[in-house]
Amino acid sequence: MAAATFRTNRIDNPREQSEMAPNIGGGNRVVFTFDEGSYNMLEEMKNDFHFSSLADTIREAMRIVSALQSQAKEGYSQVIVQNPHDLGQRRLVIDSLSRINTNMIPHIQDKNNEN
Repeated sequence: MAAATFRTNRIDNPREQSEMAPNIGGGNRVVFTFDEGSYNMLEEMKNDFHFSSLADTIREAMRIVSALQSQAKEGYSQVIVQNPHDLGQRRLVIDSLSRINTNMIPHIQDKNNEN
């Protein structure tokens, strides 16, 4: 699979980029490279959720992952979503949540030792 780079400008030297487009507010500037499928998925998410930019889309995705991460640290590894119209539910198993280190939480460690 060939990787494709998508940028809003064509400046390849990060030093030139930061000089020409300084980061206001003192945050960090990050440039991502996406394969075409991932970029299309990001664009679709931006459009579906009506975000104003790809950066806003990524920031919101990071907030969601952070919320899931905090729950995973408490030992949770599944998410239940509910349809508000028919109250149907689906259980999402997110494999990456199981990689969070829960050994520092005593009640989680005790449960793991029982198995």
